[in-house]
Amino acid sequence: MSASGRGLIVALLALQLVRGLLYAFLIPLWQHPDEIGHFEYARLIADHRRTHLDLPLDGTVAYRVLVKLGHEDPAGGGTSHAELRRAIIASLERHRFWEIRPHLNPSDTFVNNELRQPPLAYLGGGGILRALGPGSIERDLYALRIVDVLLSVVVVALACGLGRALFPGRPLLALAPAAFVTFLPQYSALAGSVTNDKPVEVVATGIAWLLVRTARRPSRIRDAMLTAGLVLVGLLTKLTALFLVPALLTVWDWRRARRAGARWWWYGATRLGVAVVLLWAFARARLWLPGSARAVETAIGGLPAGVERLVHGLGLGLHELLAGSLSEHVLYRVDYFPPTPTFLRRYFAVLFSGFWGNFGHMEAPLPIPLYAALALASGAALVGLGRCALATRRGRGLAGWQADALVAMCLLAGWSFAVTFIRDGLVQSYSQGRHLFPVLVPMAVLFVVGLRWIVPRLDDRQFVTAMVLALALVDVLGLVLTVLPHFYGVSLLGAL
Repeated sequence: MSASGRGLIVALLALQLVRGLLYAFLIPLWQHPDEIGHFEYARLIADHRRTHLDLPLDGTVAYRVLVKLGHEDPAGGGTSHAELRRAIIASLERHRFWEIRPHLNPSDTFVNNELRQPPLAYLGGGGILRALGPGSIERDLYALRIVDVLLSVVVVALACGLGRALFPGRPLLALAPAAFVTFLPQYSALAGSVTNDKPVEVVATGIAWLLVRTARRPSRIRDAMLTAGLVLVGLLTKLTALFLVPALLTVWDWRRARRAGARWWWYGATRLGVAVVLLWAFARARLWLPGSARAVETAIGGLPAGVERLVHGLGLGLHELLAGSLSEHVLYRVDYFPPTPTFLRRYFAVLFSGFWGNFGHMEAPLPIPLYAALALASGAALVGLGRCALATRRGRGLAGWQADALVAMCLLAGWSFAVTFIRDGLVQSYSQGRHLFPVLVPMAVLFVVGLRWIVPRLDDRQFVTAMVLALALVDVLGLVLTVLPHFYGVSLLGAL
């Protein structure tokens, strides 16, 4: 790599660090989605030997983790969990939480309970707080925000590596996906939040990079083991990482069919047929699922004692996760099937705004003209991807391995959206654009490739410069027209 290329990568990493820290200290404490619950979990783990659990947490993942860490006497000395929550509420008051969100009922402060989430991110956060020693709520919260900023820098670094692997010989275009991530307003804002999203983003971006590398050369045992390890880390961090399992299986299926020379129409028809059968089986679940569940329970009772205990333990974990048995959960979801057209329109509007920029608790959107411009750019990128696909099919577009890598990016992004939509759509709830950030780098690659095919007359330097300037303008306008007025009642434009 040339010295100028290394300098550009360092500049992108520095920009992500600076922008992440800017938003980490600019947006008031507690003004990010679920930040209260994420901090509470990490602080409980950090203080597990000094905090006794006087709240009804039996059965949660957090409770079992605390017991494993050595918390044996819920009635022991030190501070109580209730006292921790009172300290958090006092911090909320100091930082104008209800002043900024006057419509929120204070009794709903801890409604979004993260204590049932997998523990890996919180074990890391709790370890950091324990290493720092006893301190104020505010100091600990800022410390965890800074940790997430550093993880966002890792995501940008992985994006640089992925881009270089996908576009060899085109160093500027290779950095375009990382630049997209760095200058995306919503990502920079959430980079400075306390959450368990960032480790999953690191994991998914690392897997995307591996998929690009294996598209160019045969997969090795080491690649498979590393991918499996990353998936395990993701699943131990957040439940939303489940999308990685069907996504990777689909990528494997696609590559296997491609090597076998399967025809496109036959491949698509057979997979669509499977999807239709599964959808029909789900819609008719009340006809066959209860009897099947009883049959499975009877069969489990006939297993050897050790195997039966293992299955029973897994069943208890699933019961906690779903707030009921799997069959009960499926039947509950069937009652809300399918989503209405009104819900679909609202769903995609909320998802789109939350992806580009809707700050705080999704209560500070960008100006409508900015969303309109971003929608046009997104539509142009989709058209460009179509043109790229047609040209590649005719032998005038991407190299075969590059096309294969882009298909893998599409499958990662598609499964992330599908799992998110299925989860939200069946209970008529709206998702946030941040839920797509585990596949932000693959989406950035698709956006860059699509736009590049719309403006082929520009060289790579002109294209990347124009994209970065446009995103920087959106970011600045969002800062002065949305972030500052919403959180501080100040508009820099109004002061000029």
